[in-house]
Amino acid sequence: MTAKKRAYRLNLQMISRFLLVATLSALVGLLAGAPPAVAHRLPVALTTIEVLDDGRLGITHRLHAHDAISVLSGNPDLVQPEIGSVRSQAKIAVYARNHFLLGLSKSGKDPVAIETEIVGAELQGDYLYVYQETRLPRPLRDLYIRSDLLREIGGDWLSHVNLETNGKIRTVTFSGKPRWKKIDQ
Repeated sequence: MTAKKRAYRLNLQMISRFLLVATLSALVGLLAGAPPAVAHRLPVALTTIEVLDDGRLGITHRLHAHDAISVLSGNPDLVQPEIGSVRSQAKIAVYARNHFLLGLSKSGKDPVAIETEIVGAELQGDYLYVYQETRLPRPLRDLYIRSDLLREIGGDWLSHVNLETNGKIRTVTFSGKPRWKKIDQ
């Protein structure tokens, strides 16, 4: 396993622990007599962007397996999607590359998308992780993001993007109509 992949896994384990604590806290609140909430899981994509040791940006998308299957179900090439198959994971990786864009802007003009490279995808429990990388043509400034991951599932959806640099985490959230959002440095 490469150092990059270990770093990705460590980051994803941290996020998983946070989600576990949040879930357990909600369960304790429910058992303590809090009014029951509607049992509906909102489709949410969680993306983490971090600067790797070699200066490239590492991008990790975390999608619930059920949401990934819903996306694949709309693909006529896959009659019955199986999220554990390499083919299905490759389709989701291409989907993520097409529905998540990083862009740079010069002099306040509209952002221009940067090419990203698919590194891989893997299924861990109920989640599918998609890994991408890109090299920025200049220092990390004026970075724009556009994400409409899971939008076609319909109804409410969210795409959270965390950018981790120099010990800081900046977050942007997407829902509704997709548009470019600038990450403040």
